[in-house]
Amino acid sequence: MITEASSTIAIFGSFAFIAYRTLLGTITLGDRVMYYMAFQRAQGFLQEMLRGLSGLYEDTLLVSDFYEFLDVKADIVEPPHPKPVPRSLQSGIVLDHVSFKYPTGSRPVLDEISLSIRPGEHITLVGENGSGKTTLVKLLCRLYDPNDGRITLDGVDLREFKTTALRHQISVVFQDYAQYQLTARENIWLGNIEHSPDHEQIITAALRRRRGDTPFARRL
Repeated sequence: MITEASSTIAIFGSFAFIAYRTLLGTITLGDRVMYYMAFQRAQGFLQEMLRGLSGLYEDTLLVSDFYEFLDVKADIVEPPHPKPVPRSLQSGIVLDHVSFKYPTGSRPVLDEISLSIRPGEHITLVGENGSGKTTLVKLLCRLYDPNDGRITLDGVDLREFKTTALRHQISVVFQDYAQYQLTARENIWLGNIEHSPDHEQIITAALRRRRGDTPFARRL
């Protein structure tokens, strides 16, 4: 809005100047046409320049927010002596009377939730919007810790694992996912960036999902 207002003021001011000079008889009709064309081109240039300055200001605000985000201290406390995360579950995942409320929330999202998931089971959580389905997954990833109760993995509380080691064993696609402007190969590679983007395991993972060798997987 400021950009358009500034451009409009400049253009009308220029037209007023040309009209004034015309009334005084100091410029000819040809001069008027030349000035008009010049001001039209200047208008476009001025609009682009002001739009660029406005965008630069907005980007500066975003960068400021980004640095503020980097300065935020994590609420998750790492254990002093972390236990190894099991690579293959034996007894499964157990939620034992888990309750959780977001720091800015007025009521618990999860209240005394108990659930057992055995190894190899496929679980579907069904519920209304806001019933806590996504929150439960966030607790499993230890993006938050329960206010009450505990979540165990093969009998060990998630808070006893190193957070990075735990999350390394979990794959999550949230409902507000981000679509990266990368190739299919690079998107698969993001699942384990410890390997190189050309690692053979990327093809193996693609073939496993496609259930067999296909030209598509080989062209990744």
